[in-house]
Amino acid sequence: MFLRLLILFCFILQCDYSVAKEMKMLNVRTIAVSPYGIIEHEHYSGIYYDLSNMLFENANITFENIIFPYARVKHELMSGQADVTIMLKYQELEPYVDYIAPLPALRNVVIGKKSLSISSLDDLNGKVIAYLRGAQFSEKLDEAHNISKQFVNDFEQGIEMMRLNRVDAIIGPLPAILSSAKRIGLAPEFFGQPYAISTKIPWLQVSKKSITKVDLSQMKVKFKKLIHEGSFARLNEKYLH
Repeated sequence: MFLRLLILFCFILQCDYSVAKEMKMLNVRTIAVSPYGIIEHEHYSGIYYDLSNMLFENANITFENIIFPYARVKHELMSGQADVTIMLKYQELEPYVDYIAPLPALRNVVIGKKSLSISSLDDLNGKVIAYLRGAQFSEKLDEAHNISKQFVNDFEQGIEMMRLNRVDAIIGPLPAILSSAKRIGLAPEFFGQPYAISTKIPWLQVSKKSITKVDLSQMKVKFKKLIHEGSFARLNEKYLH
């Protein structure tokens, strides 16, 4: 009888430990957008991926950083499956996340092949734009009914569609577009002049369903320290040059 009780007690302790460990696990998500989140030969890397790892390394918390498509990361933040990410602000996420700290602003552009001249939104009338699924880069372009959008999973797919004349141009941060083009073997000379259409700020953000897992004030302090000490700048230098 005593042995049975001892076994039962050990089993309960093990279950409690497993539940506690699961609750303490921080589910970090990085957007699958080169050069911010890169999956290559089953290896993860990228500016936001590395920066997130730096943020939580040496902290008294277990974390797992997985790179997922943009739309899925947004969905998981809303459901609480994801705890932390770095990406742009979105109105539909406002009720579901806390914004912790910003990164430097990104300039979004629309850019086509060298033969396409774009100097205003009017030049895009009747054109088809490759647009990252789940992203919102420009309210002006989103509201233009005479401009079509072809949603793509990543910039590489959009650029390849442009190369095959299936879309006329692509929208997004210029460094990300050029980095993605380089990854598929296209030189900057493939593109025409970029048309700057918006400026957006990426934020470190935490799902409101995750506030018991992390100390938001400490996270903010450490994140700002990483930026101030140049970690973010060095990652940009590493992945963009």
